[in-house]
Amino acid sequence: MKTLSGTVYRAPSGYWHCRDTTIADVLAFEREELGNEDQLPDVPETVLEQSAKHCAWVALDPYTAACYGNRVIEIELDNAIIIASDGCGGLLVYSKHIHC
Repeated sequence: MKTLSGTVYRAPSGYWHCRDTTIADVLAFEREELGNEDQLPDVPETVLEQSAKHCAWVALDPYTAACYGNRVIEIELDNAIIIASDGCGGLLVYSKHIHC
C-alpha cells in the first residue's frame, strides 16, 4: 500500500458525497460511469469501506490540478493512502484529515 505525505493540490468541484457513500462507491462510479480502471491493486478492503468524505482527487503540482478546475487549493497530507491514479497526474487519496 502506497502513502503520500506533504503538500498536494486540488481543484474543488463543489460536489459533496451522500452521507453513506463509501470509497468503494466512488471507484464503482469511476469504473461504471466513466470507464476508468484506476484502483491500485494493494488497497485494503477496510479502506474501501470508509466514508468518501475522507477521500479526494489531488495532484502533486498546481499545474496538473488546474487541469481539473479553475481554483486550486493546497492540502497537507500525512501518510494518506493512495487509492487510485487516473494516469494523468490525479491521485485519489484517503485520510481521516480530508473532509470533502
